Amino acid sequence: MRRVHTTFDLLEGHILAGLLRDNGIEAWLFDADFVRQDWFKSLAYGGYRVVVRDADLLEARTLVASYFDGSLALPAEDAAACPRCAHTSAYDDPQPRRNVFIAMIVLPIVEFVALLRLKLAPVGMLAVFAAQFFLYATLPWLILRYFKWRQRCRNCGHRWRLAPAQSHAELARLAQAGDAVQ
Repeated sequence: MRRVHTTFDLLEGHILAGLLRDNGIEAWLFDADFVRQDWFKSLAYGGYRVVVRDADLLEARTLVASYFDGSLALPAEDAAACPRCAHTSAYDDPQPRRNVFIAMIVLPIVEFVALLRLKLAPVGMLAVFAAQFFLYATLPWLILRYFKWRQRCRNCGHRWRLAPAQSHAELARLAQAGDAVQ
């Protein structure tokens, strides 16, 4: 068994495994049930792994590469284009999630160090609390970055946020219009 692709998106993992199966390659999505219980586990275990038999590895990698470069997309499909280079090979960037994960691990460690070393001089205690304050002050920025720059272009590396295709109010109006027609 060999890994073809690793993703942090469960739906993308199922899509890739289904794509490979539809093309005659036996594929499995490892850790699908185990990792999705907690997003911290998703980061700690490295996401979801799409694996295939050793004999099918080359063909599977070719198919996955075709999927990501957009050559398998239907002509009528609207692909997200990069605002900078207009290339359509965007992906969900895991780096902002990793930064939030690291910050949420480091913050309790700083607190633990401060509590263990209660006999610090006032200057030392001030330095520990200044570091803790700095970490807590940067956490909102990291979380904002997590929501703001989710997409990344494979071609130029530019990051951006996809605008939602339709708001909930628009979807409700469409649903009501569909009910009225029936």
